Amino acid sequence: MRKSVPALLLLLWASSAGAMAIERVTSPGGIEAWLVEDHTLPVVAIRFAFPGGAALDPPGKGGLAAMTISLLDEGAGPYDTVAFKTRLEDLVADLGFTASRDEVGGSLRSLKANLSEAAGLLRAALTSPRFEPAASTECAANSSRRSPSRRTAHVRSPADCGCAMPSRITPTARTSMGR
Repeated sequence: MRKSVPALLLLLWASSAGAMAIERVTSPGGIEAWLVEDHTLPVVAIRFAFPGGAALDPPGKGGLAAMTISLLDEGAGPYDTVAFKTRLEDLVADLGFTASRDEVGGSLRSLKANLSEAAGLLRAALTSPRFEPAASTECAANSSRRSPSRRTAHVRSPADCGCAMPSRITPTARTSMGR
């Protein structure tokens, strides 16, 4: 009897551990994404990527992409840095951005009940970042303490790199899933 209990538990686990279905979805604007649904937890996770990154940094302005991305969650829309981060905490949401050599991207994790407002903060970060001078100075100071491979080499403030986000970001069909 004792040997059959672990076997039964293994059988039950194996039957529920099937592969997740991946569905390709396309927005009315033509943006293609992969949708994976798992309703066991009331959490929504979104990951996205756009072409760009360090490969497009202008000559002499190394670190532009990294600095710009690092400032996206340092205040946006009507929220300064502290208010933006406090609002994310209040919503129990996690918002982050990354820049690599060939792409910039981000992720949002939120409770399903808070998704609408959390997505509004993501939208604000992408379309109306504040690029506040204090946050820029802190970003540059933090950059100089990083290892050389993760440093924003020549950029010390958005003014150093002519930093300005495009007024409209056009995503491509590329998305990423998982971590």
